[in-house]
Amino acid sequence: MRSIFVGIEYSGKTTLINHLQRYYNHRNRSTHNDDHFTIPDASLSPASRLEYVGYPNDVKERMQRMQLHYHIEVIKNYPNTLISGWHIEEAVYTSMYGDDPENPYY
Repeated sequence: MRSIFVGIEYSGKTTLINHLQRYYNHRNRSTHNDDHFTIPDASLSPASRLEYVGYPNDVKERMQRMQLHYHIEVIKNYPNTLISGWHIEEAVYTSMYGDDPENPYY
């Protein structure tokens, strides 16, 4: 089962993914979980999270877009993917990147 879970922060996405992972593990099936699309990524060290928030907006944008692209392959290549957020975070963060007409991303 390939699943993408969306919802606002603290809506239970991670909890649901953790329960599904235990369900799959109990049945001897592995999962590929990704829950690191929110800035700052909770899987980073506290020092790295602090640094990441201070990165220029174009750097954060590039990193987010690379994450989105990378995870297309993850979803295609793993049978039991449990992904939290993903493209929904892009819709939330896109307005923060700015509107510089000289930037090739806009």
